[in-house]
Amino acid sequence: MTAINSTILKDIIKRIKTHEVPSLAAQLAYYLLLSMFPFLLFLISLAGHMPVTGEHVIDELGRILPDNTFETIRQILAEITTGRNTAFSFSLVTSLWAASKGVNALIRGLNKAYDINESRPFWKTRVISVLYTLGLAILLIITMVFIVLGKPIGDYISDTFGLPPRFFNTVWNWIRHVTPVLAMIITLAALYYFIPDKRLSLRTTFPGAVFTTVVWMVLSVAFSFYVNNFSSYSKVYGSIGGIIVLLIWLYWISMIILIGGEINAALVHHHSSRKRRISRI
Repeated sequence: MTAINSTILKDIIKRIKTHEVPSLAAQLAYYLLLSMFPFLLFLISLAGHMPVTGEHVIDELGRILPDNTFETIRQILAEITTGRNTAFSFSLVTSLWAASKGVNALIRGLNKAYDINESRPFWKTRVISVLYTLGLAILLIITMVFIVLGKPIGDYISDTFGLPPRFFNTVWNWIRHVTPVLAMIITLAALYYFIPDKRLSLRTTFPGAVFTTVVWMVLSVAFSFYVNNFSSYSKVYGSIGGIIVLLIWLYWISMIILIGGEINAALVHHHSSRKRRISRI
C-alpha cells in the first residue's frame, strides 16, 4: 500500500509540473477575478427572491477574506448597486453569462489534467458553464438560508415534534456547521464530474473534492489571519492593496482546484493501469 501511495504521489507531482499548474492557476485567477463581481451581482439579485438579503451575501465573504480585501469588495459592490440605472441594469442573464467565464476557464484546466482536448462544440461548453454557475449560485443561497435562518428553523422543528430542546439544539448546531462543508464537497465533486470532456464515475471525483475543500478552508483562514496581522500589502500597494490580496487569494484557490483535478486524474490513471495489469494475468 505504501508503494502504491508513493507511486500515486509521484505521479501527482509529475502531473503538476508537466501540466504547468502554477501558470494555469494564474490564468484561471485572472478569469475568476473578471467573473467574480458579475457572479456576486447575480447572487445578490437572486438573494432578493429568497429569505436572505444582499447584505447576507456580502457579509458571508467577510468570513473567508482578509479585512482590507473585504472592505474593497464591499465598496465596489456598493458603487455598482448604487448606480442601478447603469452598471446594475445588467440583467440577471447578462450577469450569469459573464460570471460563467470563470467556469469556462476551468474547463480548459481540468481537460489538461486528463490529457484530453476539448471535443464538445462551443455552445455546449458555454451551456455547461452557465448551468454550473447557476447551480452554484442557488446552492450558495440555500446554504446561506440554512446558516442565517438555521436557529428559527431548528426551534420550529423542535417545537413541532416535541424534541428535547437541549439535545436537539446541540445536534442541530452541529448539522448547521457541517452542512456548508458537505455542500462545498458536493459542489466540487460536481465540478470535477461535469466540467472535463471525459466520461467519469462520480466516485472518482470525491478524493479531489475533499482535498480541495479541506485545503481551501485551511488556506483561507490562515491567509486571512496572516494578511490581517502580519502583512504590509496596504503599505506597499496603497489603495489597491485589497485587490492585490484578492488576486493572490484567487491564485492560491485556483491552484488548489487544479491540483484537486490532478489528484482525481492520477487516481483514475492508476486505477485503469491496475485493471489492465490484472486483465493480462
